[in-house]
Amino acid sequence: MKTLLFVIIFTATQTAFAFGQQTTGTCSPIFVNSTVGKSVTIKCQGVPAAAMAELNKMLDSAKTSQRLNQLLDIIERDLQTTQQKLQRTQLTVQEKIQIAENWAAEYKDLEERLALELGDELGDQAYAALENGQLDKAGHLLDQLISKREQQVDKLAANHYNRAKVYELQFNAVRALPHLEKAYRYRPENMDYAFAYALLLYEQNEFKQAAPIYETVLHQLRKLAQANPNAYEPYVADTLNNLAILYSDTSRYKEAEAHFFEALQLRRKLAQANPNAYEPYVAMSLNNLANLYNKTSRYKEAEAHYFEALQLRRKLAQANPNAYEPYVAGTLNNLALLYSDTSRYKEAEAHYLETLTLYRKLAQANPNAYEPYVAGTLNNLAILYSDTSRYKEAEAHYLETLTLYRKLTQANPNAYEPYVAMTLNNLALLYSNTSRYKEAEAHYLEALTLYRKLAQANSNAYEPDVAMTLNNLALLYSNTSRYKEAEAHYLEALQLRRKLAQANPNAYEQDLADTLLTLAILYLEQGNLQIVRKHLSEALPICRRWYQKYPKVFATKLAITLTLKGMATTDKAIACQDFQAALNINPPEHIKQFALEQAQQCDFK
Repeated sequence: MKTLLFVIIFTATQTAFAFGQQTTGTCSPIFVNSTVGKSVTIKCQGVPAAAMAELNKMLDSAKTSQRLNQLLDIIERDLQTTQQKLQRTQLTVQEKIQIAENWAAEYKDLEERLALELGDELGDQAYAALENGQLDKAGHLLDQLISKREQQVDKLAANHYNRAKVYELQFNAVRALPHLEKAYRYRPENMDYAFAYALLLYEQNEFKQAAPIYETVLHQLRKLAQANPNAYEPYVADTLNNLAILYSDTSRYKEAEAHFFEALQLRRKLAQANPNAYEPYVAMSLNNLANLYNKTSRYKEAEAHYFEALQLRRKLAQANPNAYEPYVAGTLNNLALLYSDTSRYKEAEAHYLETLTLYRKLAQANPNAYEPYVAGTLNNLAILYSDTSRYKEAEAHYLETLTLYRKLTQANPNAYEPYVAMTLNNLALLYSNTSRYKEAEAHYLEALTLYRKLAQANSNAYEPDVAMTLNNLALLYSNTSRYKEAEAHYLEALQLRRKLAQANPNAYEQDLADTLLTLAILYLEQGNLQIVRKHLSEALPICRRWYQKYPKVFATKLAITLTLKGMATTDKAIACQDFQAALNINPPEHIKQFALEQAQQCDFK
């Protein structure tokens, strides 16, 4: 009896992309001692010196940088095919300028709003505190103003919105969220409140709550754009892009494609009139669509869109290399991922090597900002070399990756311990695939220890990684005939993945099916057919559901499930029906041959 073993490989890569509103160009860096990259102060026109001093103090704070990591990942990214989110303790000059531009715009907006409160004693004091850069004091005064005006709904909504903005100026999204929720609840027709609330919900991964608000905002913006397209079409495009990312993150791929495509069409139109302003956004939309097509196995379309995005970004980088070389590297990385996924390994390697060269160059000028990207690209190359049986090169690149992440972890363990664990996991997979089982086990166990520690602090973020590592350890034990340990680790992984799938089926049902299938294989090898059938009866509906949605992507998994079901069935007629059903799906050739081998006694017509 032949069976299949599945390795759930956790691979992680990196890119960083611009996403969001354009800057106004009112902020500029001032370099101390004329040395770029050592000490930078940002100055923004129209913002009081005291307020700018507070912003620069926050921008240079490691604590602020940690708070900004998630915000940068959302506001400065395209939709990614990648899983890794790089954490850094120092911002680049470009990032400081972009953040300062947005900060200054928010500051001036809040300044205008608080000017409306002049004449009220608390309002006067809050305005003065803002002018003096005393954000904590301004916030506390607004808290008092909120209490004072509980019965005045318009003012109350405005005060809650303003209070949220003060928290956002302090890069404290968590405390801003309830105030934006109240502002929106009091005045849901106010588009500023709605958009700000939806964006913050999205940044906090509250997708179900964010989606209907974004949809409402989009409807309102479309109406405004009909009357004034020049003023509102850019905002329509931004909102379409945000909604598309949200739909993709929740596996609503058809809606995501439609919204990405419409955003691209609008941005192409805007770029015809103003290429300098909108070509970067055209490139971003192309990259987003390409990532979506790659994610749904539409590789030709993905490649075409990546290639056009790359051409645009190379053009932009010629005029401004400091601003756009990171985006060139990001698109090269995504193309390399596509080529790797489609077994075009020479092209993948060439693109990864160009990516690595760019990031090493950037890291020489700013190691704190770009060493994580060097590590991520090394990791990708290691995966490529491992997939093409170039194990020595794979190991060398993994070890350099691990060394870099361990170094980064010394300065910021909260940010980089997840990537140490990821690299340990990938090294363990390499050692397992090359029969170096003791080294594999040691690396898996260290990764598991780290993920358990991280999950104690943030279960939502890291329990999936705990489950993944348990699953991989179980595979190792199964391959080395340590069946009791394999079963124990599979069962713990299964318990975690059931919990995760219950809370978020779109994100975790597929992982649950993987563990059910690997457990079924373990019990099948032991001849425990009753338990095999039990696990397959749970896995089969999941596989059918996803196959109905995305047949190209899930044909393999459904065919394997049906084949295993036939192998676990004692009734020959039913078994043959299962094998025939697997073949009818038209799975890849190796799965088809596997099903045919099991169905030798069946008389297929």
